[in-house]
Parts: sequence; C-alpha cells; structure tokens
Amino acid sequence: MKNERLGILTADSRLFPSGSVETAAIPRRDKGILAGDYRTSYFCAVSFAVRRRVLDDTGGFFEPLFFYGEELDLSWKTLDAGYEIVRAADFIVLHRLSSEERSTGRWIYFNTRNRVWLSLLHLPWKDVVSYGLFWWTHLFLKSLRERAFCSFVDGVRDSLLRVPAVLKRRKVLKEETIGTIRRLNGRLPY
Repeated sequence: MKNERLGILTADSRLFPSGSVETAAIPRRDKGILAGDYRTSYFCAVSFAVRRRVLDDTGGFFEPLFFYGEELDLSWKTLDAGYEIVRAADFIVLHRLSSEERSTGRWIYFNTRNRVWLSLLHLPWKDVVSYGLFWWTHLFLKSLRERAFCSFVDGVRDSLLRVPAVLKRRKVLKEETIGTIRRLNGRLPY
C-alpha cells in the first residue's frame, strides 16, 4: 500500500443472497451511501483488512468486548494513533446473517454491557454520561418491546461488575480524534 496512513480498509457489505446493501454495515451514522472510496471513522468487521502495525500500535481488539462494539473500539484507537480507515467501493462481500448469533436477547445483552465499556475506555467524562444514558435508555425500551428485559438487566449487571478492570485500560481520545470522528459522520456521544 502506498498510503502509509491507511490503517484499515473496509468493505461494502451486501446481504446474501439478495445482494442488497446491508444498511447496518454502512460506516456512517446517517447510513448514507457514498459513491467511490471514502474515509470513515469506523468499520464493520464483516470484512476488513488491517495493517499489522495498527494492531501493534493500538493493542488490537479489546477481547472482553467480544461481540458488538469491538470494531468501534479498534476504530477509535486506530484514528487516535493517526491512521485512516477507508471504505473501498470495489471491495464487496456477501454477508449471510446468522439468526443464532443475532438473537434479540443476545444483541441487547452485549450492547447494554459493551456500550458503557466503550464510553469508559475512550470518551471524556462528560460524554460517558450522555453516551451511557442514551444507549441504556434505548436498550431498556427495546428490551421491553422485544420481551428481553432479563437480557438488559444481565447486561447492566455485567457491565458494572467489570468497571474497575475497564477503567484500568482507560485512554481518552484526543480532541483532534473526536473532531475527525465528527467530520466523518461517525459514532460519538449523542
């Protein structure tokens, strides 16, 4: 690769077998589809390529996140280390969704747990509160609608139990990185 600042290359994800755009994998908060290659502030792990140097410089994935949010964690660390993330228009993958992996209860549990950890790992204290409240309110209401309230409660419990361990890894994003994320229509506090 000629661009030494390119840290992660991410794909255009299409649903299998229809080939329709997987909206959830569009790496923009507004989910707008842009033509051509473009810089983005995060990637979807359906398909991506990452430089080994980026993994070394950032510490790679935060393994306790495991499911939902691990890409956002690595994305933020990648940008904070001075690398770029690019979505390549001609890098297309077909994604077969697994109903087992995407059960509503599992989605609610991991997002309830991991969203707070993400904010504690990387956001300024004022944003930790708004980010956590936004997500926990959203997930609480979703858990009631989807009859998965126990998953929400388990997520809150498990999130709070690991707060001390998560805080030991806390490294707040630079203001410059937060500005870049905002410019690129990325995921930040609401």
